Amino acid sequence: MRLLARKYAELVALRTDRAAGGEVPPKSVFRRLAAQFPGALWELDRLPLEALVDRHHALEAAANGARPAPWMAWLGAYHALFRGALAVKGRLGPRKELRDGELESLGLAAERAARRPLPGGFVAACVRPPGGRLADAVWTALEAETGEPGEALRQALFPSTRARRPLP
Repeated sequence: MRLLARKYAELVALRTDRAAGGEVPPKSVFRRLAAQFPGALWELDRLPLEALVDRHHALEAAANGARPAPWMAWLGAYHALFRGALAVKGRLGPRKELRDGELESLGLAAERAARRPLPGGFVAACVRPPGGRLADAVWTALEAETGEPGEALRQALFPSTRARRPLP
């Protein structure tokens, strides 16, 4: 919870500084955030400051012993799964075919990036993601892991006032 709380502290600071007329930080700041927390830049761009502050406070409270809300674990799992998926994509490049024995090495690289075990079949799904979208492989794995419907997960983690397009 502390790591996620620090993420939101940084998002709040970035948003607050920018609103006060501060300089745009170097690209390396955004690259680091996106690498460690895929989806964080979406949050920075689209969530209201109040939502970022609320998430920061809720995560700090959980880190200090308060009962964590379900979305906290879901968000941690989302970031981990997406780091793993991006590791697969980064190692494969534009290829869609695996070399002999490559699935196992991709799995090891993905788990290292995710910093946790990944569900069976996840790496293969990242090689050939459903609908051609890596994010769909992540959402499918997150649904299976949490037992929650995809739309509920999406709205809890990345709320939007617009209706989302249905997945193919």
